[in-house]
Amino acid sequence: MSVENARNLILKTAKDTAFRTQVESAPESERRAILVAAGFGDVTHADVEEARASVTVELTDAEMEAVAGGSVCGWIGTTAGAVAAVAAWACVP
Repeated sequence: MSVENARNLILKTAKDTAFRTQVESAPESERRAILVAAGFGDVTHADVEEARASVTVELTDAEMEAVAGGSVCGWIGTTAGAVAAVAAWACVP
């Protein structure tokens, strides 16, 4: 179940900018408490690594237009950034 929860955490981080900002702006010592309160307390770094291969993020219409026009940097940055952020958070004791 932790791997599925890690997948959900990655997706939430990619799509919910308020949540991502809340976690990223919190001191490192408070991040685990935020994750626990959001229902992601059981997620480990290993879970994130296993889950990230199965994560796909549905594109918005604006993102789809950007990709069709040859600009994928923003979309890749958002998804990759979410995975990297979650992996770092999962390491917080």
